Amino acid sequence: MERSLSTKPRWRMELLAMGASLLSSSCCVIQLVMNYLSLGCAGFAVLTPYRPHFTALAVLLLSMSVVAGGWSRRTVATAAVCGLLMVSQDVVAAHNDGRLDAVWRDASARIGGMADMAALVSGIQRRVNPQDSDTSKSLHMQQVQQQLDECRSMVQVQTFSFHVHGIKCEGCAARLKDAIARHPGVYDVQVLFADKSAVVTRRQPATAASITDDSEDRFARAIMQTIAQVDFAYTTQLIRVDSREEIGGCED
Repeated sequence: MERSLSTKPRWRMELLAMGASLLSSSCCVIQLVMNYLSLGCAGFAVLTPYRPHFTALAVLLLSMSVVAGGWSRRTVATAAVCGLLMVSQDVVAAHNDGRLDAVWRDASARIGGMADMAALVSGIQRRVNPQDSDTSKSLHMQQVQQQLDECRSMVQVQTFSFHVHGIKCEGCAARLKDAIARHPGVYDVQVLFADKSAVVTRRQPATAASITDDSEDRFARAIMQTIAQVDFAYTTQLIRVDSREEIGGCED
């Protein structure tokens, strides 16, 4: 009897703790689910000012559950779920502003560097292999030279900064970023909920034909149309366009 009486309040405390954890993330998980279902923004960001209070409540409820019955597998699982819910908004924000993308690109570059080294060793072995014909060696050297020329070519990097009025939460910003990232020609996207801004980067060969004001205008208008298609409540204004040239037709 004592076990059944103590178990029921613990279940309630753990469920309330998960609810408080969800509220502490401004219901970011719920908004992500709504994004997947192509539903609009619910405006859960109104809960953000109360985040410390919901977090403290979740920790208090978990502590009370542990004091009442000690640690169990269910309590550990509940604590893990609460922790994931609490940080979900921060993870989505890191995705939106490009921090996660930078980590992914760095890891990909390291892996790619190892693969390039292996390919270089393989190429050296092929070139010194006496069984290869002169034609095969020449073809291989031409391919290597072509790759080097591409990597040494000049590319134009353009950064388009937009002000987007109407972004209501990090979940909505994530939906907007994914939509812009699918647009042809987009190299990188950052959507900042705090600044209500979107920064879009494109890379293209630095040729006279591609560097034109008309090309910039068309690309900017296309991005603004994409933003409007995500949510008709969004109003977008192009703030500025920054351009630079750099070496690197290939990724590092």
